[in-house]
Amino acid sequence: AKELKAALRKAEKEFEEEREAFYAEMNVETAKLSSELSALQSELDTARLGSEEAIRALRDEHERELRETQEQLASQRQVSEALFDTERQQAAEAIRELKEQLEAASSERSA
Repeated sequence: AKELKAALRKAEKEFEEEREAFYAEMNVETAKLSSELSALQSELDTARLGSEEAIRALRDEHERELRETQEQLASQRQVSEALFDTERQQAAEAIRELKEQLEAASSERSA
């Protein structure tokens, strides 16, 4: 029973570490994209000093790049969240199995 409890605690700890790592990775990606967006905004601000046509072209290009970047981030986030959900479900199932084994071991001791 002690080993099952230890295994259960270990599985729960590993699950929490994986969750924290997932969110840390998403925060890093978000920070990168925010930095890219700031750089693009800065370029756009500088370009405003030029001609209207050049500004329009640059703005359109930056907006397209931003949309593509946002789409990529959304896609990456969906994939990461799907993977995380799968891992969470697997961890939950492993925890359930360990609890069942613990309960069975406790029942056997009682009998």
